[in-house]
Amino acid sequence: MKKIIISIIGIVIIMSAFTFNANAATSVKIPVLMYHRIETNPNVNDTWQIGLNEFKQEMKYLKDNGYTTLTNDQFYNIITKKASMPVKPILLTFDGATIDFYNNAYPILKQYGFNATEYVVTDQIGTSWGSSSDTIRIMNENQLKTVANNKIELENHSTTHGHIANLSTAELTKRVSGATTKLKTLTSKPVEYFAYPFGESSNNFVNVLKSLNVKMAFKVGGGMATDSSDLMNMPRIAIVNTDNITTFTKKITTGN
Repeated sequence: MKKIIISIIGIVIIMSAFTFNANAATSVKIPVLMYHRIETNPNVNDTWQIGLNEFKQEMKYLKDNGYTTLTNDQFYNIITKKASMPVKPILLTFDGATIDFYNNAYPILKQYGFNATEYVVTDQIGTSWGSSSDTIRIMNENQLKTVANNKIELENHSTTHGHIANLSTAELTKRVSGATTKLKTLTSKPVEYFAYPFGESSNNFVNVLKSLNVKMAFKVGGGMATDSSDLMNMPRIAIVNTDNITTFTKKITTGN
């Protein structure tokens, strides 16, 4: 009887290991969404301003349809075949750390217990600019700390925004490492992921990021992320103000 039980246990262990390896070997395909501003009264002439009601509908769709919102490390481990993939994985990213994230997007994400990433331009923290009709305000340190303690990862978007891909090695190193240091000081957490300003990279930029131990960097466009995607030029799917729930569901299933 003991031999039979031991044999059964052995079979279960082998089957479990096989299942994990099979999952890890499955072709990976994950939508990475890129948002910018979530506004109660979006400017229809600004591609990057999404209405709050639309955002609520999109997040509810993800919740109702069983999507798993990943952390960056989970995403990285799945892409590099170090971990198995859940049935419906998705990575949510936001660029700019504007105040609308704190006021509008963050409460919805918190309501659903979603993971998300905010890419921060660190020299802009706590600043504001623009016109009286559209003042752009960036979250302050306390607001960033609040979201960072509630499943929102703060990652590197350089110290300054702009078309920086072709700057010198020294200048790129300064801007990337400066942002990393600032965010680590703010959150006491690792900062290992990067989003290119304007989605623009270069061979030199990639080499700088690698030298600074950045694990993965994200561009704009390119469809679904797969296990064959370039780790230093990972695709992201832009969610824009012309999207509705129909185009949203198409994007997260096809990448386009």
